[in-house]
Amino acid sequence: MLALSLSCFLLFAVALCQNGCYLNGQFYNYGQQFIAGPELCSCQYDGTIDCFQVNAGGTSSWGNWGAWSSCSKPCGGTRTRHRTCHGGGCSGSSSQTSTCSTQACGEKY
Repeated sequence: MLALSLSCFLLFAVALCQNGCYLNGQFYNYGQQFIAGPELCSCQYDGTIDCFQVNAGGTSSWGNWGAWSSCSKPCGGTRTRHRTCHGGGCSGSSSQTSTCSTQACGEKY
């Protein structure tokens, strides 16, 4: 399996990458899969593009986890991250949730 991660930032202006990814002048929404030559690629939620060599056996695989989101609250919050299934039929979840800012609300810093 060949994994390639290209940053939208390196290809285009930062502002263009806030809503998705660009590759060779084509825009892709976060989570969108597309074919680029012999590879299956997906636009990750952190603005990168992950590409994998298409497997003739038809097996599926998960892409890399995207970046964690910002914490939902200043105390007792949660954050999430996502990944994309390449080839369909992956087992497991496409998102993870984690606690963040674990200090109880009202505690003095």
